[in-house]
Amino acid sequence: MLAVDQKLESDQDISFSSLPKSNRLNTTRDFIKWVSRIALAASDAPLLSNARDVFLEAQDCFMALLPKAKSRFDVGQSIGAKLGMTKDKVDFFCLNYKPKIHLSALSMTVGRVTLNRKSQANIQLCQPKTRFAHTRHALLLLERVAVCARHNEPVLLVGETGTGTFTIKSE
Repeated sequence: MLAVDQKLESDQDISFSSLPKSNRLNTTRDFIKWVSRIALAASDAPLLSNARDVFLEAQDCFMALLPKAKSRFDVGQSIGAKLGMTKDKVDFFCLNYKPKIHLSALSMTVGRVTLNRKSQANIQLCQPKTRFAHTRHALLLLERVAVCARHNEPVLLVGETGTGTFTIKSE
């Protein structure tokens, strides 16, 4: 019999339907997006699809839209409990996970997604002159944008003029 982390199972997990003071509730569209992302990830690597991948997709689809960190963490705990993840793993992915970037002439990998490059014209990104702050927050946002590009989902990039907002098109 599997040992279950009791800290992740609670009445709150069972009755979690919406968060107080949240401006937006999760919709059926969010659920369908989550399921389609999981299905595509499973078709790419059926043996590697696991609770971690499902949890990271749930973070993007359900938790990223919540304005308060405490709310995101509470939802993460609930989803992690449903996926059978330990409290330590959920804490890591909610608080410490930092995607890695790998750039090559033919592709760009950010965390869990690899995007193919059309041409070698944009090879300047691989040069050490690039001024990109590899902070956890910036890398999480970059991974989310890359996942959206991989799934041909619309992305709205908001920022001041000259801060690097640009259009990404995926094939």
